[in-house]
Amino acid sequence: MAIKVYQLIEELKKFDQELEVIVAGYEGGTNPLDKDNIRICYVDTSAGEEWCGLYGDAENESTGMETPILAILLGRS
Repeated sequence: MAIKVYQLIEELKKFDQELEVIVAGYEGGTNPLDKDNIRICYVDTSAGEEWCGLYGDAENESTGMETPILAILLGRS
């Protein structure tokens, strides 16, 4: 199960505040997390593919989704 925002905040508080935050790259490597790449979106929890991700693609609207949830997406730069 995914963590909630308050849980993420509590986990991040455990680290040195000067550390950079990075995210996994597309096919390996890493990228910096840019605050412009943090957004709220809908994902369909029933539309994922095992090899690609547990949830479906991130969308601005939940139209047509079978089991949508509103979530925060941390994207690559």
